[in-house]
Amino acid sequence: MPADAPAILGAAGPNFVAMYFLGENASNAAGGTSTDGRGYSLRAGYIAGALDLGISSGLTTFAAGNVRQTNVAGSYDFNVVKLMALYARDTVSGGATGTGYLVGATVPIGTNQLRLAYSRYKTDAAGKPATGKLALGYVYNLSKRTALYATVASVSNRGPASQSLNGSTTAAGASSKGYDLGLKHSF
Repeated sequence: MPADAPAILGAAGPNFVAMYFLGENASNAAGGTSTDGRGYSLRAGYIAGALDLGISSGLTTFAAGNVRQTNVAGSYDFNVVKLMALYARDTVSGGATGTGYLVGATVPIGTNQLRLAYSRYKTDAAGKPATGKLALGYVYNLSKRTALYATVASVSNRGPASQSLNGSTTAAGASSKGYDLGLKHSF
């Protein structure tokens, strides 16, 4: 990169991102307003070699109650494994608060990659719903721009939580298992 090129997200040192977004509802949208979904988000990060840290917070407004989202994340690349972690907190004004975390790792295997992750999310809503997800994936690079990938995952729900995988539906408190296979090509 030329010395006079502007710094981009992902470059070493501090980085900052600010966003403002508009609601996309029709002015006659039932149960809401045309400004539902409007909000902003701010992010600050720091990258130093193998270390990548970030914190962000945002607010999305809705007629039914605003949603505040905050998260803190970081990763460290040990070359033989890259470890990642995230903590998130969501608060609905006049409603429930949810907290979650994710821990994960990517392991290079030649030019390919093994991916592992566990995440958990719970809220203080009635019945204390909670969901955990365990995922294992593999990326097989055919070239610099083309890769095959496969992932297998399992979701477990507690209380009235009914999260599922791949667009399926599940009963409250039940589990869901799934997989995906794909081909990715970058242009």
